[in-house]
Amino acid sequence: MDMEAGETPSDYHWSYNSATGEEDPPPIVLTYLENLTSLEHDRLSDKAWAAEFGIADRTLRRWKKDERFRKLWTKMADNSVLGPDAISPIYHAALKIAADPDHPKWDAASKMILSLADKVRPPTLQVNVTAEDRFTNMSDDQLQAYLAQGKDVLEIGPS
Repeated sequence: MDMEAGETPSDYHWSYNSATGEEDPPPIVLTYLENLTSLEHDRLSDKAWAAEFGIADRTLRRWKKDERFRKLWTKMADNSVLGPDAISPIYHAALKIAADPDHPKWDAASKMILSLADKVRPPTLQVNVTAEDRFTNMSDDQLQAYLAQGKDVLEIGPS
């Protein structure tokens, strides 16, 4: 893990929760996730949030790549849009319409709800797979033997 100046590993340590069997994020990560999943107009950009909380932009980018963070981000985003505390009576009316596929406004209501959800969910990670020249000339047996050695041949992550 890359540390920024002034950061310590314990600042962002996820702790195991024996009651849920999952890892819980540190409070600062939850605060950042609340900002990311807010549908309010006062939501801060990453740069502004990092400056306000004294955290490097790179740290936020690293958090966004963490599988635990992305899972919690999705859960919190869905709850902010679909949960019981969702934003307004207009939204609740649209949610009710979207739950009834026979309603004449079902399509419009469903699109509105999905577009709100897309605003606060984590972006999809792009996976690029490229074949290096050395693999294109290998037979299936040679390729299988190479992979059996446990060597990294795929790089997965944001493009």
